[in-house]
Amino acid sequence: MQLDKQCTVAIATGLPAQGQYVYKPGPNTAPGTYNILALASCSGAYCAMGKSPGFYQINEINSRPSWLLTASGIFAAIGPTCLLLFFVGEQYLKKRQ
Repeated sequence: MQLDKQCTVAIATGLPAQGQYVYKPGPNTAPGTYNILALASCSGAYCAMGKSPGFYQINEINSRPSWLLTASGIFAAIGPTCLLLFFVGEQYLKKRQ
């Protein structure tokens, strides 16, 4: 079978000759503009090709809830705050001695 160097991702294989196929990109698909190329295989070689009539845009969706962003910000601030308090307390104890 020939290898097409343009197509790096195989969306589906073994589809019927007629009909539709709906593809939903995964959550790790990079935002960008894509062109879809369909290749048909006949007896181990490509015998037909079809391209999408246009380009498809994948937009980034921020689906993280605001409470999760707030909690992660608070937890990220705890470490440096504890470190700062430790150094300030250490300096205070040294001056008392």
